[in-house]
Amino acid sequence: MPKKGIPRPHRRVTGIDKAPIKRRIRELKRQRDEAIENRERGALPEIHERLRHLRHELRKHAELVR
Repeated sequence: MPKKGIPRPHRRVTGIDKAPIKRRIRELKRQRDEAIENRERGALPEIHERLRHLRHELRKHAELVR
């Protein structure tokens, strides 16, 4: 039976090592959750900016794969 709907291309990260970036993202998410829990609002913008930078790096190195 053929698939229905619009086929969506997959992306694969090339040119960089994805695992350390993902590890750092998970670590920053933990720090963000702790800052929210401890009501440390001053730390949140810096953590948010670092998360955005790392996510951007992953997306920048992503290639479409069919």
